[in-house]
Amino acid sequence: MRRPLFDPGDYFNVPVGLLWLGGVTLFFSGNHDTAVHVAAWAVLTVAGVFPSVGRQLIRYLRLASTTYAVTDGRVIQTSSLVRRKEKFKEPAGPADPVVTPGPGETGTITFGRLGVLAWASANFGAGTGKDREAPVILVGVGEVAK
Repeated sequence: MRRPLFDPGDYFNVPVGLLWLGGVTLFFSGNHDTAVHVAAWAVLTVAGVFPSVGRQLIRYLRLASTTYAVTDGRVIQTSSLVRRKEKFKEPAGPADPVVTPGPGETGTITFGRLGVLAWASANFGAGTGKDREAPVILVGVGEVAK
């Protein structure tokens, strides 16, 4: 299984995080007079490092601890990075699985609706029924074409 280091959102988050780090460094380069300045500099530096490096590291570790099981009745995604978490999805229904080829023989399989509106309804409670269910996304699946 191949674990991707970047996803499409990182092409925005990494440059913004680096710009944030540059701005924080320039602002605080001459303002280390008090302990409050040093504490603020440390907190704001961590806030810039996380989108630049932290998200990718956490994603990589989460995918390393994730297993998938696909049966004729459901899709099961189990992740145990910090605590064991399982997601279930009934593959039967109006949405067929969507296969997205990736590098080499790997790729992504999505069960359920995917997009900004589906994400918002799953995370912020808009919509009803199946509209509120987050899709199950299998990332780094080997021989995805099969």
